[in-house]
Amino acid sequence: MGRVTQRAAAVAGCAVVVLLSAGAASAGPVSAVRSAGLSRWTSGRVAGHLVAGDPGCFRVAASVKVGTAPEAAAADPKADLIYVANIGGTANGFRGTVSVISGRTSRVIGTIRVGHGADGVAVNSVTDRIYVTNDYDGTVSVISGRTRRVVATVRVGVNPQDAAVNATAGAAYVTNFVNGTVSVIRGRRDRVTSTIGLGGGPDAIAVNPSTGLLYVADNSGNDDRVAVIDPRAGSVIASIPLPGEPGGIAVDRRTNRIYETSPLGTSVWVISGQSDSVVATVGVGPAPVAAAVIPKTGTVFVASAGPVSVSDARGTVSVISARTGTVTSTIRVGRAPASVAANWKTGRAYVVNSASGTVLQSGTVSVLAPCRT
Repeated sequence: MGRVTQRAAAVAGCAVVVLLSAGAASAGPVSAVRSAGLSRWTSGRVAGHLVAGDPGCFRVAASVKVGTAPEAAAADPKADLIYVANIGGTANGFRGTVSVISGRTSRVIGTIRVGHGADGVAVNSVTDRIYVTNDYDGTVSVISGRTRRVVATVRVGVNPQDAAVNATAGAAYVTNFVNGTVSVIRGRRDRVTSTIGLGGGPDAIAVNPSTGLLYVADNSGNDDRVAVIDPRAGSVIASIPLPGEPGGIAVDRRTNRIYETSPLGTSVWVISGQSDSVVATVGVGPAPVAAAVIPKTGTVFVASAGPVSVSDARGTVSVISARTGTVTSTIRVGRAPASVAANWKTGRAYVVNSASGTVLQSGTVSVLAPCRT
């Protein structure tokens, strides 16, 4: 099941989670953090009294209207631009677009047409290339950041879902859900140089630039896991079992920790890149679907879609301190968050809200800024 289908199922499944845990929820805004393995993590209260200057304090600074059914976002810290992949709708045959947002003005400054069902996006700030997966075409649109035009269309596998970039290695990695593979695109020739098989249903992907390793969420529904890939060897070198279906994934390169969301639940699994095992679980909002990390400040953003049982429910973002493993604040954003991206230079996060009323309408991006700005 791909990310679009997965998000709908996550929200639907969350209704069961909320009903089962209603008693626990009434106990108050406590973030349940369970210690497991390498680190000692304690329970922490969601901070509703943070003030300007506190590293865990964030506010919604702007709401930016983007295209139809936005699904993913990626930030370019060097240019201070944010790229949002919009799936498209029935009116245009699901022809995807990419909305370009200026981080300085929080306004859309350009729209780029790509393939059908734009689903994932990743940025290489060094080469000024943007990679957009087109789920329905089995291709990747390569965009020049300078000209804001598609400069190449690369054929990959069936139902490409997500993309990740390692600027140091000069490579982009794309998960192909149906094939159970990862396509490797290298250099300015914009072509697939190798394909790595891992089986299952690879979906979300993240890379640790410090180690060069890839972390892939396997959503096959059989063996819920995160697959660890060494692209230099071209193979899976570890398989990390999970207690439930994985969702979005993010890597903290400084601590070598991986954050994997549990879209059918209310938690985030913290994985040690050293031991390749789950070392902690952090409680967040219902149906967490995506995560992003700012390694410099040790800030983790987790976007949760919220319970489907609540009419007009808005999503939330839980801000986690990577140092203490506690939720420091919870921010209400738009409806049905699908993705979150972070700009480590500005300290801002960008939350993709896929619904502005009903499915396949124009969505928004909530801009989260530190309270000090």
